[in-house]
Amino acid sequence: MGTLFWVLVGAFIGWNFPQPWWARYIQEKIVTIIREKTKE
Repeated sequence: MGTLFWVLVGAFIGWNFPQPWWARYIQEKIVTIIREKTKE
């Protein structure tokens, strides 16, 4: 459970502060995959 908490904290920080190009690329890929899965 502690690991999940830190992953969420890291995601929050990553989404709200400047990101390197590769982090933005990975984020876009993950968001796209989630959107495709939730459409079905």
